[in-house]
Amino acid sequence: MNTLTRIAFAAVLAALAGRACAADLVKSLEILRAVGPQGAGNEAATAAWQEVARSDAAELPKLLSALDGANPLAANWIRTAIDAICERTLREGRSLPQTSLEQFVLETAHAPKGRRLAYEWLLQVDAKAEERIVPQFLHDPSLELRRDAVARLIAQAESAGKPAETADLLKKALDAARDRDQVDTIAKSLKKLDIQADLVRHDGLVVDWWVIGPFDNTGGKGFSTEYAPEKGFDPQAEHQGKHGPVRWRRFSSDSPNGQVDLNKALADGMEKEKEREIVGYAAAEFHSPEARFVHIRTASDNALKIWVNGKLVDKHEIYHGGTVFDQYRAAAILQPGRNVILVKACQNAQTQDWAEVLSFQFRVCDEIGTAILSQKKPGG
Repeated sequence: MNTLTRIAFAAVLAALAGRACAADLVKSLEILRAVGPQGAGNEAATAAWQEVARSDAAELPKLLSALDGANPLAANWIRTAIDAICERTLREGRSLPQTSLEQFVLETAHAPKGRRLAYEWLLQVDAKAEERIVPQFLHDPSLELRRDAVARLIAQAESAGKPAETADLLKKALDAARDRDQVDTIAKSLKKLDIQADLVRHDGLVVDWWVIGPFDNTGGKGFSTEYAPEKGFDPQAEHQGKHGPVRWRRFSSDSPNGQVDLNKALADGMEKEKEREIVGYAAAEFHSPEARFVHIRTASDNALKIWVNGKLVDKHEIYHGGTVFDQYRAAAILQPGRNVILVKACQNAQTQDWAEVLSFQFRVCDEIGTAILSQKKPGG
């Protein structure tokens, strides 16, 4: 066998070995992704993890891609293997594939947890990566990465020399902010500049409703009772309430945080102010240009049921358990054109002053909390 033949033969063997190694890596990743609860697949995963952790750093994009769609247990196995590869590579004085890692970070189709992991390891070998990449996260679908970009703008606003520059930076940050603490921080900073942030619009809070009630919730029976408003929304209809006939009426909340106060809205129909053991309904017409998946996010100290186009999408029979922004989250489908949203809020018999509230906060958004607004104003 002459020299050229030996070289060609060696190249063929190397290629075949590479294919075998690649096939082994794919198989090992499949085993890790198959790990399930109660230790399912753990024994096979232990050997597979060792195989994956021996991979060269050049394989990192493939390993990071394996995090796409992985369940939390499987993701933990894969993530620790990636960490082991990166730590070993740096310990041996070699570098990580910076270009590949940066490309992966910026590819928004990948899972946020994989992109975040790639970004953190990129920072270990590229000190300038943060300044170069973070501004590109401002409208990122990953909330965690987006948060970094918003925080950067907030910091820039704090050090800006002129009020106009500060305001511009804060407005830009608010437009991108989705985490509640950052939104509140920005709103407070704008207020110091005598600028009132429109959080109702920013959050997609629904404040214009038709309301009707009160209906009877004596002994808590109202939560499961199907009163007339649940059978179909007709703003001209009259129904029998707790104390007599009741009709739908318009109500618009002027609360800066979109709180819908049903004590105020239904006061005319109550026997006494802030009556206990009652049910109130609120209906909103929401217009969508197309069929789409949305999040319905609510908060209330009262028991709630929510329907979208007659389909029950969420319910919580909890009274006065505390409330926070986006307390409850549910999925719903909007149809093209007019949609009817119905909220049922129930008050129990508790007599303490702190238990007198009958209200809710309601918003429509996408999966990361970006507001989705009705395409028509009430009555439009």
